Amino acid sequence: NRTATSTHTTWRNTSASKSQHMLDVFSCSNTLFKRVQGCNTTSKGTESDHTAVLLKIHINTLSFKMQNKKLITETDWEKIMGDEATNMTYNETLKNLNELTATDDNTPTEYTDFFKNVKRAGEQTATKLITPPLDWFEMSKEKTQPRIDVVNAIRKQLRECKDEQTINRLKKELKMANKIRNIVIAEAKEHYMSKLAKKIARLAGTNSKAAWKAVRECELGNKINHKRKKPMSLRLPNGEKAKTDKENMSVFHPHCIRIFNNHKIVSPETLEFVVRRETYQELDNPITWEEFNSAVTGMKNDKSPGANGVTAEAFKAMNAENLLEVYNIVTAFWDGSKDYPEWHQANGTPVPKIPNADDPNKYRVVSLMDVCSKIFSRILCARSYKLLARHGTKHQYGATPKCGCQDGNFTLKSILHLRRQHNLDTYVIIADLVKAYDTYNHKLM
Repeated sequence: NRTATSTHTTWRNTSASKSQHMLDVFSCSNTLFKRVQGCNTTSKGTESDHTAVLLKIHINTLSFKMQNKKLITETDWEKIMGDEATNMTYNETLKNLNELTATDDNTPTEYTDFFKNVKRAGEQTATKLITPPLDWFEMSKEKTQPRIDVVNAIRKQLRECKDEQTINRLKKELKMANKIRNIVIAEAKEHYMSKLAKKIARLAGTNSKAAWKAVRECELGNKINHKRKKPMSLRLPNGEKAKTDKENMSVFHPHCIRIFNNHKIVSPETLEFVVRRETYQELDNPITWEEFNSAVTGMKNDKSPGANGVTAEAFKAMNAENLLEVYNIVTAFWDGSKDYPEWHQANGTPVPKIPNADDPNKYRVVSLMDVCSKIFSRILCARSYKLLARHGTKHQYGATPKCGCQDGNFTLKSILHLRRQHNLDTYVIIADLVKAYDTYNHKLM
């Protein structure tokens, strides 16, 4: 409603026209509208260039229900690992929980119950509150808010004033107040970006996850609290884009079934042409405590866990007594006496390869495995590296100990620069023939 009414005007133009407008609108249902008794302007409210609008509603009964807002918290594994007293509390709590869930004194806690206890022990020991990121305004609020208040106060005086001489004076004051406010806001934004830049420089090379998080915050700039969601919207068979999760799954589910249950025709006779190597009997030896401990300590922190929510930090925070329970779990799987369904399941997280992807082939499904199964995988990987050291090639950079793709990039870049300095033509072939995971026989591997 923009009707210029003396009783319902909420804003007045400060220009020469001094036109009055009604810009505030209340939207309500028909049921609520029957209870509306009046709507008018009021002098109460915050000082600004708008007058507050008061809506009167007649209510026969008033029912109030107390609701406690639940704070979002997470386990503070950094404190559990770093503080000695907190670490002792965590291990003692875990031991007590395992004793309560054990069927008898001689039977260890079941796999699922054990890791439920691990998660509960962490939650009961130390938690931290998840807070939204601090934006530029909150970081410099003590400087910016007073300047904004001065502008709002002058605007209110200007809106209510009727004396021409006073109006001219207030306009000059408002113009200067706006300039000062804009300068203070610009300085606050520069200070905020400077803090982010220093944070990135400080974290570079030490904590890659926190550094990348700071880079993402820097990309958002001054709109850190207005991050746009990027929902998945796949292309349906009829050519339209999916609008709901159910429609997305109708496209992505068959794609995952086809990829993860891939069966390619193979020729068993071809395996006879593979050159056989000598047999290493030591690779079949029982898993030692040293191998197990090296696998646990070698896992990276701040990685997403599997379905049970137990992270790598939970294992690193265990003392020798609780860690022995995990060691027995791994060795039982190695000798074939135990099998765990959790090790055969994973949470698949689709990560788009390109922005606004609508084709399931443009997504990479990242499988979040059970972290305990990763310990077992690291042990097998360490043993297989012994074969790679003897029969591998020195030109392989990926999946090689103490080496990585960055070494190959450095070598290639050095060669290209050297040839360019000598005015030599160079041709580089980057060959990615087929998708490896989609084309090999999973059962055979």
